[in-house]
Amino acid sequence: MAKPIDKDQWKGGVIANFDDTPAISAQQEAFVAAYVANGGNADAAAKTTGYADGPALLKNHKVRQAIEIKRDTEIKTGGA
Repeated sequence: MAKPIDKDQWKGGVIANFDDTPAISAQQEAFVAAYVANGGNADAAAKTTGYADGPALLKNHKVRQAIEIKRDTEIKTGGA
């Protein structure tokens, strides 16, 4: 026999999974801007923004997400 479905259970659509951790820092934002501006060189972007290891920053999902958003925004506003 099938288990009854609770009225509060998911019934389709999108489930938003919000992350309560704070947004990226100003220094991380500077890294994102430098990374996108230089064509994706993490080491050069890290050096110009005061970080020692650029590739380590790319392991941060919020930094990666900010990079994707910045790239998409630049493509849409500046052309491809």
